[in-house]
Amino acid sequence: MLAWWDALPSILKVLYCVAIPSTLIFLLDTILMLFGLGDGAAANPSDTSGLDLDGHFDAGFDVDSGVDLPDVHDIHVDHADHDVGYDVQHPGDDSAGLKLFTLQGILIFLVLFSWISIAAISTGLNAFPAIVIGLLVGVAALYGTAKLFQFFRRMQENGALSIRNALGQTATVYIPIPPDKRRGGKVTLTIQGSFTELDAITEGTSSLPTGMAVTVIDIQGDTLVVEPME
Repeated sequence: MLAWWDALPSILKVLYCVAIPSTLIFLLDTILMLFGLGDGAAANPSDTSGLDLDGHFDAGFDVDSGVDLPDVHDIHVDHADHDVGYDVQHPGDDSAGLKLFTLQGILIFLVLFSWISIAAISTGLNAFPAIVIGLLVGVAALYGTAKLFQFFRRMQENGALSIRNALGQTATVYIPIPPDKRRGGKVTLTIQGSFTELDAITEGTSSLPTGMAVTVIDIQGDTLVVEPME
């Protein structure tokens, strides 16, 4: 074994040092992914291409005016209980966008690049064209993997209920909605073809009774803001 290794050209030693560890890590990650423990095709924990936050926090002080900040949309201030709903999203964010540098993509690139280059050199091809061939195959595999993961993410997102799709929709009051943004009311509506029930509030001074048709004018976290249909 040592004699075989010592007889190898330096370029093959480098390629083997890339090929063997990357192949082992790829196989381990694939096995973990099958058991739900790996990096996964639908999400990449280290990816930072987009930020999408929904939530509420207690401001703890009176707010008398809106705050206009770059890249911040839909800031809603509740004067009564200081409850602030916010939705932060970068303008170019696309959660189903093409993400080249996932763990699987990088591993597949390294595995194919190194083994293809080794195979080409072993057939008698010079090192430079062999490495170029390996790089081309690796880049093609990296791009193909990214496209495949993009497809999986879009399939997931198309099947998941997104409350944002309720904006502008017509709903029916199911549990009477108290006035002045007080919570406790619910509405029913159809989102993405699914009939669902969601919490709702109104900014008006009159309560909205059961059976009233309303329009969704805003969204605060997982709560709809509605008003009576005109």
